[in-house]
Amino acid sequence: MGQRALAGSEACCVGAGAVVGAVGLAVALGWVARSPALVQISPGHAPMQPNAALALVACGSALAVSATRGVGGRRLSSGLAAVVLAVAVATLGEYHWEVDLGIDEALFDAWVTTGTSHPGRMAPNTAIALASIGLALLGAARLPWIASILAALASALGASALLGYAAAVEPAYGWGSFTRMPPSTAFCLVLLGTALARRLDERSVSRFHDWRRPVLVGFGSAAVAVLLCQALAVREDRQFDLLVDARAKRVSSEIRARFDARMEALSILAREWEERYFPTRGQWESDVRLVLSQSPGLESIAWIDSQGEVSWVYPRGGGAPAPDIGLLRKRGTGLRRPVADGPIVLSGGKPGVRILAPLVESGEPKGWLSGTFQTESLFAEILSNLDSSYAVTVAAGETQLFDAGSPDPAPHVRWSKTLGLELPGGLKLKVTVRPSGETLGATRSHLAPVLLAGGLLMSALLTLALGLRNVAFTRARELEEEVAEHQRAEEEIRRLNLELEERVSHRTTELVRSNQDLKQFASFLSHELRQPVGTLTIWAELLASTSAESLGEEGKRSVSEIRSSAKKISDLISAQLALSAASAAEFASETVDLQVLAREVTSELKRDLDAASAKVDVGELPVVRGDPRQLYEVFRNLTENAIKYRRAGVPLEIRISHRSLGAGPSDAFLEILFDDNGRGFSPGEGARIFAPSERLHEATEEGYGLGLAICRRIVERHGGSLWAEGRPDRGATFHVSLPRSLLEDAEEPPDLAGPGKR
Repeated sequence: MGQRALAGSEACCVGAGAVVGAVGLAVALGWVARSPALVQISPGHAPMQPNAALALVACGSALAVSATRGVGGRRLSSGLAAVVLAVAVATLGEYHWEVDLGIDEALFDAWVTTGTSHPGRMAPNTAIALASIGLALLGAARLPWIASILAALASALGASALLGYAAAVEPAYGWGSFTRMPPSTAFCLVLLGTALARRLDERSVSRFHDWRRPVLVGFGSAAVAVLLCQALAVREDRQFDLLVDARAKRVSSEIRARFDARMEALSILAREWEERYFPTRGQWESDVRLVLSQSPGLESIAWIDSQGEVSWVYPRGGGAPAPDIGLLRKRGTGLRRPVADGPIVLSGGKPGVRILAPLVESGEPKGWLSGTFQTESLFAEILSNLDSSYAVTVAAGETQLFDAGSPDPAPHVRWSKTLGLELPGGLKLKVTVRPSGETLGATRSHLAPVLLAGGLLMSALLTLALGLRNVAFTRARELEEEVAEHQRAEEEIRRLNLELEERVSHRTTELVRSNQDLKQFASFLSHELRQPVGTLTIWAELLASTSAESLGEEGKRSVSEIRSSAKKISDLISAQLALSAASAAEFASETVDLQVLAREVTSELKRDLDAASAKVDVGELPVVRGDPRQLYEVFRNLTENAIKYRRAGVPLEIRISHRSLGAGPSDAFLEILFDDNGRGFSPGEGARIFAPSERLHEATEEGYGLGLAICRRIVERHGGSLWAEGRPDRGATFHVSLPRSLLEDAEEPPDLAGPGKR
């Protein structure tokens, strides 16, 4: 199922890449062929810029190639993605630092500029989306989760632009006064981002599954915040544009009014001279000095005759080149109208303008009164009443007449306004007003970035809340499943325990019944065997007593063998019954002084000990709780075993002592040690001697090898253990290990097993 889904997403990537690549290639060919139908959706929409078209061709190719599983295809996809990322980042750098890196019209001439702030430059939102696609393609292999988020971001930018076109919300596709994202580009971005996000989403790690939908919701809310921010920013931009435009108009009006005042003043002077019938040079210079003192920026006043020659100028040497008389006559609409002429170059290379006021005599032009102004001083005086928070530049054609400068070392060209101003006579001025950074900061509010930051923060919190909610639900479901699984496991364990208890009870019942049957069988067998064995013994005795003379030596020997075999059978039956009785006999828990018990055993076996020249050393032994009869049997059998397996010609030595299996009162066991210097046995034979009917030596003494087996069963019934250490021809040591709880002064009572208890 997963493989089929992955194959479907790869086919979707190939199809989407082919469509996007075809659209981008068609637009690129439209730029080459100058076909508006291929470049624009409609004449009113912004065109898909040429670099954006080529970037979409690269993105579509990279997406289609990335679906292949070959190493070469992945390398080609990464290379194309890196190129797209570089172009997008360079474009964003151009917007941010207001520079031109030469990538906008590097390959194509941008002949359509509808909705375009910079010819050939893609929109900033387009650049962000393409950068996201490039990063997603580069990180698809190692970081599929991050790459799917970037692809979803590109798709969200394209979708918001399409919705903006559908709802006629310009901020959705046009950020400020920058280039607009065209509908064709928005469609391609949606297609690219959706296909790539789907493919990466299916390859992403499963633990991020709970965060996919919250991230998409977060992108949606972030897109709404961006749209609101853009709408507010556009509104503020328009208001600021109006403010700067009003300031530019005010500056232009001030320049025109002050120019008109100076032209009127020079015209009044010319009319006064006409009325005084052209005063003498001395009178003229006196009037000129007065005018120069009251007119800042006025460098000189000259008299130009009707032929265009400068007759005299004051102050001397402050004149300007002679004007073109034909041009002056052409510019003037009446003989009394003053005109402005320029720009001209003054002494020192400074720019200037002049005002020419005609003097008329008898209806004929007598000449012109020319006032020459140095523009820096002139416009500085004109604009001195305005605040200095705006930089003002005045130019005539390519000549800059005035630059007021700005307190901001980097005036904001983005907000500059240029107005044309034509003075009488045809002098055309360009007045440019640029706000300073201080003016821009004081006038524009921070509401848009605050709204954007708040919206993005709310989107992040919403994403986090929804993601944590999904994680909590997932963990709750996992916990419920785990609890259900534990309940099922507990029910299964209870069922198995019940079955086990039933089986144990059944088998215990069978075992008890089997033990009872064995006891009955042993009792029956011993009873039934004893009778024929006794009868056989009686008949052998009777035969020996009544027919002794007729039997002969051979017959007597045979009868003796019959009597001996019958006795062995009887003794063997008794021994087996004793072994069975050691396991099944009633257990009496009484106080037993082991030292007294040992002395009783040595006293009873004194004859046998004396016969073996034995020396018995009984050390200090503890007082315990146990079955005195059975413990007596243990001490007696171990002592008899030492007598039976003594070495010939060596006096027997027996030592009975005890020790703790440790150094503290909390030790769990104590040991009763039986040491002798008898025949001993090899270390590997220590386990054999406790097996029923097992004998290591051919002894002449009576017995059937059941004594040690009986001793072990008795010790085990007391909760302890019995084992032996042999030393060939040097003796043996028997260890009787008993729980410390059997001690008479133990804090806890002994837990002894009687019949039916274990």
